[in-house]
Amino acid sequence: MNVALKKMIRRIVAQLLRGHAYHCPVCDGRFRKFLPGGANKRANAQCPACGSLERHRAFWLFLQNFPLPEQPLRVLHFAPEACFEEAFRRWKNWTYVTTDLYVQEVDLKLDIEKLDVDNASYDLVMCHHVLPEVRNDVRALEELYRILTPGGYLLMQNPYDAHLLVTRHAADLSLAERHHLWGKYADQYQHHYGKDFPETLENIGFEIRIVQAETHFPSVLVQYNRLAGTLFVCKKPFGLA
Repeated sequence: MNVALKKMIRRIVAQLLRGHAYHCPVCDGRFRKFLPGGANKRANAQCPACGSLERHRAFWLFLQNFPLPEQPLRVLHFAPEACFEEAFRRWKNWTYVTTDLYVQEVDLKLDIEKLDVDNASYDLVMCHHVLPEVRNDVRALEELYRILTPGGYLLMQNPYDAHLLVTRHAADLSLAERHHLWGKYADQYQHHYGKDFPETLENIGFEIRIVQAETHFPSVLVQYNRLAGTLFVCKKPFGLA
């Protein structure tokens, strides 16, 4: 199905689902219900207009109130989500650059484990649901740290299990265990992050804060906007190169 046809069908479906039960803050649409979405087709998950999922809407709301500096920011966005990209390109104080190793429609083609980017090149890096698929995730995090300016931020959403004491890695799991954890992504995912993941970030040098959408936002907003997900707010301290 081509892109134009997909957009036309989305517009029709969004119009049919117009209502007041739920609100998408990304596109400001209001609907009777959201569509099933995500890998496991969760009920009431995906905005019929812009395609955002629970984690996308939570990130959008977080970003609106995040105290980023007023001055222009150099921003690098890995695997840019379609529901965000158009809006971010309109933000006048952002020099916005997209990147992916495999997708063609990006500004830069970069390998996150070996970034062809100078030190301290970006003030803000966004990298959502990318790291679990990276074989050497620690190396990737070191690279992200390197390219950030002192005082810069890495904003990163990842699947995260705070009840799991130690992160599980694909190399240590059987095929059956990988299928149990990751379903159809069993051949794609490399890591199942647990309670030790924040320590990994801190060992690299980041100052971190963990934002759980379900507790960060008022419960009425969580329900009305259908919010979920874990966001790692990672700051590179000032005075460090």
